[in-house]
Amino acid sequence: MYFLFKVELRGPQYIEGRVEGPDKDGNFRARYRPYLAGAYVLMVKIGRFALQQCPFSVRCSPDVTCAETCEISDFGLMNKRAGDDLVLQVTTLDAQRNKNYSDDERFHVICRGGSIQGKGKMAKFQKNLVEADSRPRGDGVHEVRFAVPIEGAYSVIVMHRDAKTGSLEELEA
Repeated sequence: MYFLFKVELRGPQYIEGRVEGPDKDGNFRARYRPYLAGAYVLMVKIGRFALQQCPFSVRCSPDVTCAETCEISDFGLMNKRAGDDLVLQVTTLDAQRNKNYSDDERFHVICRGGSIQGKGKMAKFQKNLVEADSRPRGDGVHEVRFAVPIEGAYSVIVMHRDAKTGSLEELEA
């Protein structure tokens, strides 16, 4: 199929799209798909010549946060003492790895573990469960602070709550 018009976007990435039409009302529809958020300059061309009204400014925003692409930074979870503040930072990203600056996102941390307390026949495993919620910093990063009361081995799970459905999804750490 031959298209009379084509569309070009220049910005964080170069994109060529197609223009379909005319429809029954004489309108044309441009189709393009950017994968990087940011500001673009859009040109509609006939062959290699731009239309007189061009260029246009287009702003592409990040998509919704995707739990599979979020990044978790730990600042010294290893070798901490009981009672010390543990800090996790979660960078919110969409499916194309664009930073999402939404403060509406929610992350929940579950920290399970413990250690053997006492000696000899009196030794017992003392388990511990700590849960904490994130606080947005305003720069696309959410911070979670928590402290474990006893020393030992712990596993940490970070969950993302989807704003639309309310479902929880585990982040890959």
